[in-house]
Amino acid sequence: RTHFAVSTNPGDQLHAFIALSAWLFQKGGLRFDKPSEDDDQSVLLQNIIAQFKKL
Repeated sequence: RTHFAVSTNPGDQLHAFIALSAWLFQKGGLRFDKPSEDDDQSVLLQNIIAQFKKL
């Protein structure tokens, strides 16, 4: 419940947010590949923004 509210490890929180976003996009019928820890975070965030624009 507090994973995103309490800043313990920003890198871990960002990866969890990106993974959650990918799952939600897939549930909504949009194509979004599951991210890995090695992916460029800025590119992933740009992809998330692009998917939101498609909604």
